[in-house]
Amino acid sequence: MDVKQSLEMISMERPHRRIRTLVDQYLSNYTTQRLDVIDKLFRVYGIANLTKNAQGLSGKKKLLKNVEASVSRRNEIAHAGDYNSHDKLQEIARDKTEKQIGNIKLFVEKSEELIFKIIK
Repeated sequence: MDVKQSLEMISMERPHRRIRTLVDQYLSNYTTQRLDVIDKLFRVYGIANLTKNAQGLSGKKKLLKNVEASVSRRNEIAHAGDYNSHDKLQEIARDKTEKQIGNIKLFVEKSEELIFKIIK
């Protein structure tokens, strides 16, 4: 959004709808899988170091490392079709996958808890 659009919005019937549309369009293609990007995104709302603070609330010292490993694995599956460098399918261990999902769930829950405390 620039100054020209801002001035045009003054005379609009629904300027908030226009802002929402612009934000939705921007965020629809915004990659938020990296922890530094998540922190940057929430810094705008006055929430510094969201990911590290969420890890602190969780009580798990390696939560961020585990979440990053899960995201990396997800990217391998999405971009390489889950094949390794020898064109062999990589195994998926059920117990490890369940643990990864649990870590992501915990990370999201603690992040939300922190966000709601601050934004209240």
